[in-house]
Amino acid sequence: MSLPDLSPARFAVVSFCLAAILLTGACSGRSDIGSGEWRFETSTDGLITTVRTLSGSVWKGPARLVEEASIGTADGPEEHLIGQVEALTAGNDRIYLIDRVGPIIRAYDLEGNYLTDIGRAGQGPGEYVRPRALAVHPSDGRLVIRDGRGHRFNVYSPAGEYLMSWPYVTSVSYGYSMRFTDTGVLLTPGILNPFEPIDEWQRALIGFGPEGATGDTIAIPDFDYEQPVVTNVEEGGGMNASAVPFAPDVVWNSGHNGVIAAGISESFRITLSFPGGRQLVIERACEPVRVQTEEKEWWRALTAAGMRVAQPGWVWNGPPIPDTKPAYSDFILDPTGRLWVQRPGPGRTHEDREPDPEANPFQSYLDPYWSDAPIMDVFDFEGRYLGEVIVPDGFRLGLGIAEPYIRGETIVACCDSPEGFPTVKRFRLVIDE
Repeated sequence: MSLPDLSPARFAVVSFCLAAILLTGACSGRSDIGSGEWRFETSTDGLITTVRTLSGSVWKGPARLVEEASIGTADGPEEHLIGQVEALTAGNDRIYLIDRVGPIIRAYDLEGNYLTDIGRAGQGPGEYVRPRALAVHPSDGRLVIRDGRGHRFNVYSPAGEYLMSWPYVTSVSYGYSMRFTDTGVLLTPGILNPFEPIDEWQRALIGFGPEGATGDTIAIPDFDYEQPVVTNVEEGGGMNASAVPFAPDVVWNSGHNGVIAAGISESFRITLSFPGGRQLVIERACEPVRVQTEEKEWWRALTAAGMRVAQPGWVWNGPPIPDTKPAYSDFILDPTGRLWVQRPGPGRTHEDREPDPEANPFQSYLDPYWSDAPIMDVFDFEGRYLGEVIVPDGFRLGLGIAEPYIRGETIVACCDSPEGFPTVKRFRLVIDE
């Protein structure tokens, strides 16, 4: 299928028949909206192009993830026992992961065979205190880790030998991934003015190299939106806030060469910002997934339990939990030019997890009794809706879980085994004809 003409100053409506019906078509869970020919409308205004999917998909149906390798066992050698994966990536025909338990960085081949440990916990050369992110240099395959508490980047050879460290003093956002540009600049999210009041912070992708900050920065879009929260007041006057479950929020992520995807998840509208000022707005006709009554009650109880840790007797003081889930919850930008959109699907329970959130609020946040069945929609960087990817059982996405590595047809992600122990699996994307 040829690509749609998205040239400037052009307006087109393709297969607009029945648009009034399609605009309310469901994409809640698995439906037939991704079946059949891709139907869309598009408009251009200067550097901004909008592409709205009405129905169908380029693939004309869902794609599958076929497992090809697995790392992690319930018992056995230490190098195959996974605690909690902080981050993962792939390159040099290897899979790298940070296991927070230790912490330790390990390398495996693409078949899941253990190769070596990289560095070790400590504060000396080649050691790390709290490694939080990984990136592989595009030209020479060097592995770089961001040590959050060590305030440095450690650089290793493809074989795992320590080479050097790059210091940084600029505040960085520890919970986000970092990426190399084609020119070898390491972009990592950070705050340009960390000593200013939090509501005045300027967030950006900050470029680093061997000598520290390079001066390359890319602004992260700022939205005039505040997520609904509940609050408590601690002894001494401090205040904590917790997001209202299922409330829309600002969602963003960065990709190859500083491309940024961002949006407010109250509707299916996502803006891709490219270096040079070009923007692509992706929209899709979507009906949100409804929150089940029992699901809503459990998340309300968990939120209250967490707030009562600091303030016993706390009562709900924010807006009610919405009846529907956000349009999306996260983005992954494939360096081959695709946007993977994670959507919260119907709620499901896990009988092997604690159903009483007050028993252990912290663990319940990490392994909730109720969770969303994950749904993945894939678009390309021209706005075409390629289709939905059926996520295998055990595939893990969400809060506190390492972002999957995706490049082309290769996907490496955290998963739970049927027995409940954590694994990292390599999948191949298969599009059924």
